[in-house]
Amino acid sequence: MNPYNRSITRVLERMRQLYLRPITQRNPDNYFEPLDMHTVIVELNRLGILVRPYQADWQSFQAYRQQYHGRFGRWNSSMEKQFEYFLSEELLEFTPDDQVMDVGSWFSPYPDLIHGKYNCRVYAQDLAYPEGIHDKKIGGSAADLPLPDSCITKIALHCTFEHFEGDADSGFISEICRVLKPGGRAVIVPLYIHQQYTIWTDPSLFASSQIVVDDGASLYRKVGWNNQFGRHYNPQALFMRVATYAQGVSFQVLHITNEQELDPACYVRFIGLFEKPV
Repeated sequence: MNPYNRSITRVLERMRQLYLRPITQRNPDNYFEPLDMHTVIVELNRLGILVRPYQADWQSFQAYRQQYHGRFGRWNSSMEKQFEYFLSEELLEFTPDDQVMDVGSWFSPYPDLIHGKYNCRVYAQDLAYPEGIHDKKIGGSAADLPLPDSCITKIALHCTFEHFEGDADSGFISEICRVLKPGGRAVIVPLYIHQQYTIWTDPSLFASSQIVVDDGASLYRKVGWNNQFGRHYNPQALFMRVATYAQGVSFQVLHITNEQELDPACYVRFIGLFEKPV
């Protein structure tokens, strides 16, 4: 029997937030400065990473939300998550012949939405699933996929990539290059890029004490964030950990240019787009 009772542990973690929040707020060194978009884009360009402007169509997004109204599962009230789904669907341009993989798909309605609309095969992948391929579920690390080469045409990640600890981020980029079919695409929505190389954690979670901070990164403690690990790349880290592993595929960063028009609940600013040439 597993002695780890998740419900009791969760209650204790919420109680820890009550006294940890004021402690972190009083710590002047625990600070995450606002995004300096101009500095980030200039540095990405200097490093040779293509940054392409992308204007989100807010009217189309509202129509998209109406189309899937009530079908977003636990994300029915999450404008941000719905926006991520909208962006990936726009960029991936699904067809009935596609073999799709939704990475980090735990509890996500996305596979059902895409399959229902395009009648393509959609795999849900997550570390929490039993290892291996079980019908349309793929379990295990995304950095070591149990898939043959060149078998997937479209890959989507929604607020997932930043949680890949250790070298799993770089390992997954290598897997994108391996499993994508020629002509295939992958999108990371959002791709967190900042002028500071920072690892986020919520210190109220007991597991947060076990995380390893990347060399050269600082640690930011966000009480109430309710996630163990989140990586915000600076341009140099993105180049070393992502761009250099994108072998045999094109990699570009899409910068949403009309972010001021978006709902404040939507925080996507950058998207990672990978394409394997035919």
